[in-house]
Amino acid sequence: MEQAPLFSICIPAHNARGVFGMCLESLARQTCGDWEAIVVDDASTDGLGELCAAQDIVPAERLTYVRLDENQGPFRARRRAFSLARGRYVVCLDADDELIGADALSSMRDVIESARPDLLLFNMSAREQGGDSIIDYGSLGLREGPIERDALIEAFLSTYALNNLATKAIRRELLTEGDSEAPEGLKMCEDRLEVSGAIARADSAYLLDRDLYFYRPNEASTTHRRFEVDYCAQQAFVERRAWELLGASVASRDGQYALLLGAWAHDMEALVQGRDARELAACLEEMTAEPLFVEAMDAVGAAGLRFERARSLRLLRQGRVRAAARWVRSLVRLKGAAKRG
Repeated sequence: MEQAPLFSICIPAHNARGVFGMCLESLARQTCGDWEAIVVDDASTDGLGELCAAQDIVPAERLTYVRLDENQGPFRARRRAFSLARGRYVVCLDADDELIGADALSSMRDVIESARPDLLLFNMSAREQGGDSIIDYGSLGLREGPIERDALIEAFLSTYALNNLATKAIRRELLTEGDSEAPEGLKMCEDRLEVSGAIARADSAYLLDRDLYFYRPNEASTTHRRFEVDYCAQQAFVERRAWELLGASVASRDGQYALLLGAWAHDMEALVQGRDARELAACLEEMTAEPLFVEAMDAVGAAGLRFERARSLRLLRQGRVRAAARWVRSLVRLKGAAKRG
């Protein structure tokens, strides 16, 4: 029987033909060869499948290609990749990103062999060679080396900085038992949902605070598209699920409440784009009905937020939807004028 590899590199891809070769090249140059790559093509229309069939960058026997007939988003594409993974650890790599240098996987392997963590955290950079780490682990109270489970959970629930699957090598079993209750079309906080489940099942974690992953900004990503009010409901779903999985390990939920409210104050402004006053008010009305928003406002309010965003949330909690809509629209106009000036 063929021995399973150490790493399964899971790559969701959608219309990424133009940059996918660089992604594969970053795998091909790794000094650690103990890996397989699983590409799940999320109904691409740019010939990505033909590229995968013809590529000679990585050995064909190491690459598994699967195509989804309908576009389902990266969450479902990753789940499909996880179901096919054979490696002891899963590393998620977006099709438009790369591993940094030649020793990214060997650095992970060395920690895995010495410390045997269920969950290995590392850093990412917006530069191809690294050097400007995106995650400030120190500000979260985390230092290189073994991480106490409760400290990791406390930090995770109170920040979005630890969400990204791309900054982790995860023991495969922690992901194949993933949350099956996720709503269809999940596009917000999908990484946070997966990571919360992995942390809940992990007995040990280790931080290697090195830039091993190159994140290439993508203007076509969800964060750059028209913001939909359903994304707020998705955020709330993920936060409820994260608390169900991890809440028993922390003394207070205030950090998670504050995190959600800060995100929603930003979301209110994002909802302005492309909507008239009536459409915006309808969106905000829907937000006021979310039980977790009400619960969070009643627990911690808008303390700690800048005045303008705190006012947005308070108006919303008071049910003054039209006033909240006018206020948020004025904020967006002022910020737009400031940028133009």
